[in-house]
Amino acid sequence: MLASRAAFGLSAPAPACTAPEYHQFDFWIGKWSVTDRRSHHFAGTNDITRELNSCVLQEHWAGRGGIHGMSFNIYDSSSRKWHQTWVDSNGYLLILNGGLTGK
Repeated sequence: MLASRAAFGLSAPAPACTAPEYHQFDFWIGKWSVTDRRSHHFAGTNDITRELNSCVLQEHWAGRGGIHGMSFNIYDSSSRKWHQTWVDSNGYLLILNGGLTGK
């Protein structure tokens, strides 16, 4: 028989990724039709989802020219910065680190 954590006086672990910092980019979540700002032509679609217990924002890009890409975006609490790793169907890799400034 297995004993519960409560039987030993242990509380349940705090849910991961619940601090407000992990939700700074929640406005990005959704399905997007992307237009080139200069030409106003359709550029592609972007589908942003929350994954892995809401700790990761995953991007799924499908460009008008046939290029597909994905990124994984996570708030790194140890550095207090956001991290993005992007890869695409042309073998391109982009790694970004940064954060929000101001409101």
